[in-house]
Amino acid sequence: MRSKIGVLSVLLMVLLAGVLYASPDLPSSLRALVPEDRRTEVQEILADPTFTRELDFVAHANLQVFTYLLDHPDLNAALARALRIAPYEVVPISPRQYRGVDADRNAGTIEVFRAEGHERAFVERGVSSGWWFGEIGGRVVALVVFAPDADSVRGTVTVWARIDQGMVDRLLRFLKPFLGGLLDRKLSEQFSIPVRVAEAAAQHPDRFCPLLEAVSDGSPEERQALAGLAGCWQVEGRRT
Repeated sequence: MRSKIGVLSVLLMVLLAGVLYASPDLPSSLRALVPEDRRTEVQEILADPTFTRELDFVAHANLQVFTYLLDHPDLNAALARALRIAPYEVVPISPRQYRGVDADRNAGTIEVFRAEGHERAFVERGVSSGWWFGEIGGRVVALVVFAPDADSVRGTVTVWARIDQGMVDRLLRFLKPFLGGLLDRKLSEQFSIPVRVAEAAAQHPDRFCPLLEAVSDGSPEERQALAGLAGCWQVEGRRT
C-alpha cells in the first residue's frame, strides 16, 4: 500500500511540475505577430522574466509616420541622431533584423515583427558592459499596441525582460520592488525616441524634411516613402 502511495505521490509531483513549469501560451497579439519558428524563445522569456513593465504613451504625430518609424529602426535611429534626440546607430542585417550600438557602446540586435494593423512585436538581445559585473546579456520581448486618437497616437508598450547572467538576474528580482520607478524611466526614455522623431515630423516639417533628405540610412525607396507620409513634398513646394 505504501509503495502505491509513493508512486502516486511521484506521479502527482510530475504532473504538478508540468503545470507549474510549462511554457505559457502567448498572448493573442504576440501569437498573431511572431512566426512559429520564433515562438519558442519568446515563450521562454515570457515564462520567467526578470521583470515585466507596462507603459502608456501619447505621440502627437501622424499615425502612418509613427508606424513607419517602428517598422524601420535604422531610419528612426538616423533621424534621431540628426535631430539630436539620441546618439545611437542601427543597421539592417536581414529583412526583419537589425544590429544596434548606443552611445555607451552597449550592443545588440532587434528583430521586428510587423503585421497589418496597429500592433508590433520586437525581440531584442543585447550585451551591456559594466564595471561591477562585466558583460551582462539580456533578452527582451516588447509588444506595442496603438491606435489613432484625433491628431495623436495613443498606445501601450508591454515589456518582458530576461537577464541571462544568474547572479544579476537574482539581484534584480530581489530589488524589483524598489526599482519600479527606475525601470519605468529607462523604458520611457527608450520608447520616447520614435515618439519624438514622429512628433518632429508633424510639428517641425521645415526642419525634419531636409534632415530626412540628408540621411543615408535606409534605402532610397524607404526614405522616399517616409517623405511622402510626412508630407515633405508640401514643404518643398513652399520653398520653391
